[in-house]
Amino acid sequence: MNALHTFAMRLAANDDLPQALETIVEVRNYYEQRSKSRNGVSMSLACALYSEGILYCATGRHDEGCAAMTKLQELLGRLDIALPELAERTRLQLAKEQTYPSTISLLTKLNLRCGHQEKASQA
Repeated sequence: MNALHTFAMRLAANDDLPQALETIVEVRNYYEQRSKSRNGVSMSLACALYSEGILYCATGRHDEGCAAMTKLQELLGRLDIALPELAERTRLQLAKEQTYPSTISLLTKLNLRCGHQEKASQA
């Protein structure tokens, strides 16, 4: 699934946003189903939600992008309460995700400056 996540972001960087969005939604669904039973996939789920939010906004579907970022914030809030160490590691992984070349180029190329995008990057 990590490879599919990377593939989705590369598709987006190459301007194939519909396929990228379809792929990242598949990745998020996979992690969401498994996150109920394993805490370890919470970090991967958080990264998938972040990417999904970006891709929805990139395709002009800002309401759905905002919903993905809200899910991300809720996930981080639950982790803060239940597993603070995992929450911190997840935030570090999200920060790392934001430095990946495919993410940077997508945000720069599309000039995404949505308020919910900026709020998520400060999480």
